[in-house]
Amino acid sequence: MNPALPQVHELAAFPVPFSMGEICISGHWTVHHREDSVDTPHLEVFTNPEAACEIAKYDSEGNYRALKTAPNLKRGWLLKLS
Repeated sequence: MNPALPQVHELAAFPVPFSMGEICISGHWTVHHREDSVDTPHLEVFTNPEAACEIAKYDSEGNYRALKTAPNLKRGWLLKLS
């Protein structure tokens, strides 16, 4: 466990919305690309947490993202986990 990263119980203390890397976490555990808004039209909506793995797998051009921390996360998705 990386002590520099916040633990789940500590995330509740973060102001909402907040960004980490290329993702933005909004109220009620809604996650989206930081360049998108929850009001952006035509977002593909996911409700399963496992969808995050698929979202992060390919960039917007369909190329495999071997390095998940690379700044090329595709846009156009909304992950609703509440």
